[in-house]
Amino acid sequence: FYTGNEPWSSGRMSERICSLFQVIINDYSYPPHKYAKRFAFMNLNKRGGDKDIKTGIHLDKYCDLYSCFILKEIEIINPDIIIWVGSQSFDMDFKDKYLNVTTHDGRYYININNRMVPVIRTWHTSHYRISKSVQPHSHFENKTTAKQAMHLAEMLDFYNLP
Repeated sequence: FYTGNEPWSSGRMSERICSLFQVIINDYSYPPHKYAKRFAFMNLNKRGGDKDIKTGIHLDKYCDLYSCFILKEIEIINPDIIIWVGSQSFDMDFKDKYLNVTTHDGRYYININNRMVPVIRTWHTSHYRISKSVQPHSHFENKTTAKQAMHLAEMLDFYNLP
């Protein structure tokens, strides 16, 4: 995907993930795919979407079985910030139950290598219905990407992050 020669998927997920990274670093000087090598991405949903994906049962079971490995991977990456892509999964209790995510003043954190790392909830990049109340971010042409980017920018502001 980084080279621009191959799409990661038939949808826009990879482009939107890179666009969200652009918002985090406030750099729009290159096309989104050129940022793909500059961040880590973990996907807890190893099965893809299906009719009962919204229940989150598979994620709960996955986290129950593999939470020590998930936490170790996060520890190795040692992020400054975690963007949880998927508000439905974020709102389920397994982030607290298995990943030790805590809350303070409406903000979420995880202790990684003795640092409290912000965990920011945002919309999933595959969503096609985005809130009408969110204005699009001016740096993106695609309407859905632009609204997702603005939503993340608002969340970064809420956390007082640049």
